[in-house]
Amino acid sequence: MITKDYIKDFIPPLKVTDTAVRALQWMQSFNLNHLPVVDGMKFVGIITESELMQCPDKSLTLAQLSLPYRKEFILDTQYIYDALEFVTLKGLDIVPVINKDGQYRGLLTLIDIIDCFAQTSSVKTPGGIIIMRIPIKNYSLQDVARIIESNGANILSTSLNQTDDDPLNYELTVKTDKLDLTRVLAGLYRFDYNVIASYQSSELSSDLQDRYKAFMTYMNV
Repeated sequence: MITKDYIKDFIPPLKVTDTAVRALQWMQSFNLNHLPVVDGMKFVGIITESELMQCPDKSLTLAQLSLPYRKEFILDTQYIYDALEFVTLKGLDIVPVINKDGQYRGLLTLIDIIDCFAQTSSVKTPGGIIIMRIPIKNYSLQDVARIIESNGANILSTSLNQTDDDPLNYELTVKTDKLDLTRVLAGLYRFDYNVIASYQSSELSSDLQDRYKAFMTYMNV
């Protein structure tokens, strides 16, 4: 579940040549409080509606204004769980996504992230999330399940992905009913599984649902 696979391009970024008036119009059109700004392909930062409203001359371009850009983003190689953590901790309703060279790739909204997690029920039930990279020739969900269950956890859901960048391996995401993944991870390591990320979702799940309700209320105003 790599972030770049979920990027949306129907919300374009603002350009430094756009005026504050145009930026506010776009925020109103998309029902967002924040939007990313780019200079060519380079990500400049995030501006907020409140900062734009304080500008005395809204006919000026963003480049002409001294705005406190927020340099907040995630990389396109990070996982969708990192996007979940981003909106929870940063208090933003968008997640700008850039590549390793600082070029803007697109964004995710809070609704995009919730939709993604709703498909796997990851938001509904507290638990731990483990992401593994497994060679296709060695893949066996039965073996993975046996290790997880023998270490005191139950599997709530799984997601199997394969990308063009890595045709020889599967990426398996497992949601368990245990927040403390210490025993499960130790068991997987003991059998030489390549665990590339793990997350605890209880606090994030609760906060994300609160933010979802607030965001939907805002959209319905």
